[in-house]
Amino acid sequence: KLHDVHKGNEMLKREHNFWKKLDKYVLNDLTLKECDVVSETYAALGESKDAAWSKLLKLYPNLKTPLTADVRQAMHAFYTEAITIAHDEEALTALAEPFMLEMTTNEKILIAQPYWWRIAETTIEAMLELPELKPYTKRAINVVMERVTKIMYNSCGKWSWASLDYVNPNHFDICGSRVWHEAG
Repeated sequence: KLHDVHKGNEMLKREHNFWKKLDKYVLNDLTLKECDVVSETYAALGESKDAAWSKLLKLYPNLKTPLTADVRQAMHAFYTEAITIAHDEEALTALAEPFMLEMTTNEKILIAQPYWWRIAETTIEAMLELPELKPYTKRAINVVMERVTKIMYNSCGKWSWASLDYVNPNHFDICGSRVWHEAG
């Protein structure tokens, strides 16, 4: 045989974790140093956080209702702690579960699935706009925030009533919803 499909599949499974845990978002490993660097950068945002919220609400005006000052404060507290412990999947899952339960089931808040990525992207952009960031810090910001968001989604997986949009990365194409949400 010129090409053995089964050998190729076994190699992909073994070396690249292909087809493993497809019911969850696959996570990259992080170091404590990366979390510390991003935590310092997030703390340095200061008034840039308000500008980031304004930018997010301008892009997605329907978020004005759920993102009250109290909800934004809760999100800030969550992200402050989540970034610090992002290297520890179990600890972050324990932190994310009650937070996501409140944010996705409370009828007054009820933030839809695509918006969690948008909130993370806006936070990333705000951090990347800070002056004098080193390349290592820029990379760490993207990796840490992506991991936090993926663990937020993964923490919803054990809820029997959770939408497949939240719990299965193959069911929902986040890029496909972007045009609809940004259409104005």
